[in-house]
Amino acid sequence: VPERVIGSSGKKVAPKLYIAIGISGAAQHIVGMKEAEYVIAINSDENAPIRDEADLFIRGRLEDVLPRLIERIRSLKLELVR
Repeated sequence: VPERVIGSSGKKVAPKLYIAIGISGAAQHIVGMKEAEYVIAINSDENAPIRDEADLFIRGRLEDVLPRLIERIRSLKLELVR
């Protein structure tokens, strides 16, 4: 579905934060997210090309990393509210 695809066959995005989970970093995808201000990439392959595009690269599996990342964001949110 092209309207949900980021890259040369879909749309380009320019968010403040782009979280690429399990994205290898194919050139066609990079074209669509190149304008993001800050890129966090989560990938189990430490040699994935997305690593070169990321401001922060986390080597790991989605199932292991994402719950911990969400929990950390929630704790930071609570600290900001206090």
